Amino acid sequence: MKFGFLFFILLSFACKADRYADFVDSGEFKALQRTALDVPNSAGLLKLSLGDISFGQVSAKLTTFDGQVVLNAAIREGESADFVLSGRSYRISLVEMKNYLIGADDATFRIRKSEAADGQTESLDKKVRILVESMGDLKGAKFWRNGTAYTQDQAIRHLLDKYESQRGKIRSLDEFIASVASESSVSGEPYKIILSDGTEILAGSWFQNKAKELRLFP
Repeated sequence: MKFGFLFFILLSFACKADRYADFVDSGEFKALQRTALDVPNSAGLLKLSLGDISFGQVSAKLTTFDGQVVLNAAIREGESADFVLSGRSYRISLVEMKNYLIGADDATFRIRKSEAADGQTESLDKKVRILVESMGDLKGAKFWRNGTAYTQDQAIRHLLDKYESQRGKIRSLDEFIASVASESSVSGEPYKIILSDGTEILAGSWFQNKAKELRLFP
């Protein structure tokens, strides 16, 4: 009986995950500040939560039906932000904001699948992998993270996993190096690469120079 119930729960989650494929365009919709609502046409699979509308921008958080945060960003009127949902790229656009003397301010959004973002994401994914895996050329080097020295293979795996967890927020190789490859998101301590001769290099600087050497920047 317990096995059957567990199977039903897992099947329900799998079906909901597959249904993301049907979500293409929310159309324009309004949301009040400091509220949360289901995104139109997402069949309850995606929820938008807003903070205060102030200083020409609003804090927007998108959460999936199972609680995963796929976007948490401040967006200005007329601007957009990209995020990844079940391996597909989407773009949320802030169409219009309205401030009222009396009553709650509101904002008009549109969320739709982004083929352009898909292409950009695939290109960035490739550049990130090339850059991170180039650490393998540093024979005998160690990667210093939060007080512990790791092997190159461990470092490569960690950085790629960390990138995957923040993939929807990273839009360029510069952002990857600054947000993922330069320091610990837990302690804020800078990552270091320790060469075989004992020389220590800040990881962020090494990745910047390596990206230039490999001509990965536009």
